[in-house]
Amino acid sequence: IDSQKVNYSYHIETNSTDPNFVPITDMDSIQVALALFGASAAEDIVFSTIQGIIESQDKTLGGDIPVTSDSEILRADIASGQLDINIFNGVNQTLGGTPELTLQIDEIQDVDGDTLRVSNVNLDPGENVITVDLADYSLIMPRDNQALHYNAHVVTPEGELGTYDLLDSISVDINVSTLTFSEIEGYFTQDAIVDSNVVELDNETKVQTAAIANGDLKLTIRNYIGVEARTRFTINEIIKDGQPFRGVLNINQNSAPQDSTFDLTGYEIVMPLDDQVIHYKSRISIPSDVAMTLSLEDSIAINMNIANMSFSDIQGIVAPIEVMIDTIRQEMTGMPDELDDFNFSRVDMTLAFDSGISIPVFLDLSIIGTTSTGETATASVSNWNITDSSDVVIPADQATTLINLHPDNITVYGLATVGDGATQGSASSSDSIQASFEISIPMSFILGDSTELKMDPASVDAGLPEDLQSITLFADIDNQFGFGAMLTVLASPDSGVFEDPPTGIPDTLLTLTVPPGEYSHQEIELPADKLSLLQEKVFLKNNVFLLGERDSLGVSVPSRFFSTDSMQIKLTGSATARINQQDGGAL
Repeated sequence: IDSQKVNYSYHIETNSTDPNFVPITDMDSIQVALALFGASAAEDIVFSTIQGIIESQDKTLGGDIPVTSDSEILRADIASGQLDINIFNGVNQTLGGTPELTLQIDEIQDVDGDTLRVSNVNLDPGENVITVDLADYSLIMPRDNQALHYNAHVVTPEGELGTYDLLDSISVDINVSTLTFSEIEGYFTQDAIVDSNVVELDNETKVQTAAIANGDLKLTIRNYIGVEARTRFTINEIIKDGQPFRGVLNINQNSAPQDSTFDLTGYEIVMPLDDQVIHYKSRISIPSDVAMTLSLEDSIAINMNIANMSFSDIQGIVAPIEVMIDTIRQEMTGMPDELDDFNFSRVDMTLAFDSGISIPVFLDLSIIGTTSTGETATASVSNWNITDSSDVVIPADQATTLINLHPDNITVYGLATVGDGATQGSASSSDSIQASFEISIPMSFILGDSTELKMDPASVDAGLPEDLQSITLFADIDNQFGFGAMLTVLASPDSGVFEDPPTGIPDTLLTLTVPPGEYSHQEIELPADKLSLLQEKVFLKNNVFLLGERDSLGVSVPSRFFSTDSMQIKLTGSATARINQQDGGAL
């Protein structure tokens, strides 16, 4: 290594000239010329491998890495990311004589404004990996030169023995990967910012289709980017004419809340019953010709709210909704006073509903009968589904008890539960529920001992002579009913005895027994002490006591009759009187 020369020697052997003589003088000589060259005399020698000490070399290389983006970055503060430098040294075969690398990238600067510099890195034989954490660095580029420029300075050591493969090379690969920025300043040309999200309908009601009669979609937008933008808003499940709802808004550059309202009248909601989700998507476009600064926290926030929603039609599964039924009070004017003492053996009470709604509707009803004195009786029905059976039948025993109270008014109130949360159906705003209240009373009574038909008193001026001797009444009775009766005729010259409270006690003029279901003829002679009642104006009042049917044990059983049945009592009479002659004779 300390004698850098090529030593050579040579031996010259002449050929024999025998038998010829050759003259040789002192001026004769043999000269040898030795030259080292490459493939031709004009080319240098090329070595494939060399071991030794090579001359120190100082090389500076440069290049650029273009930033391929439609956006133009002026400054970008790096939040995270790294610079990977992969160097493969195929020249050095041993550790001796390995070069030293210094790399600088002008566009990457630290917080003090110094450029990124990787210094004094020995390039060992084979692969060398250098990783630089770029957090807290900044990327700074002019608008007209969007590239990263690097300079590499390579110095080989002096005086070191090494082995070199001169047919190989040193390759450098620079990679900037996975950069995120806390703030960016520049001109941005990019695809729209797309944000997709869903709103799950957490409700027992499952909507399949619903026509919106009224409703507003309200968007509240807050712009934290600081530049004007434009958004297109799409909701897939709100549809009109087969197309999803779309809205377009220009967004102001300030961060104050910007409210916008869209009328949803005429739209409909369409979604599957097993996926109650509203999907919405916003596409925000920002201008590319305005320099702006964006931070990691910057955003455009959009809040969606659907308010004042009502539907004209809905199809799906409706969760139970309770609706109070307006109280209905009906005066009972159709029951004659003469039936006050009658007890019906059976009363059928029905509410007939006419509904076009296919969603189940369950009724809880209370029906209260009230008399003028405050007595009450109640009938009720619970959880009656009028969709399955539109005729709501009140239990007969309750209905009979209520009507037998002979109420002066009936009050109906209750609760309707629409939907059961399980049955699929439909309803429309044009649908209605109408009901008719029907009371059916067969002519079947329980006639007790006190069942009485009370007649109003009537005044009678018989004009009979004073000298009455006797009066005989003839009763022709045609009773088509299956029960009998007892007729009592009360008489008094004072009508006050028939008022409430009475002023006195009337006289019983006669009592007549009416046998059941037959024709009979009876003669009744009025007592002598009653004759004077008919000689002047008198008030008569008929009381009819109905004698109901009984079984073999004497228990009252229902008595039934038809509307054509009747009870007719025809009274005629004859009177005997004494007539005095003017001469005192008797007749």
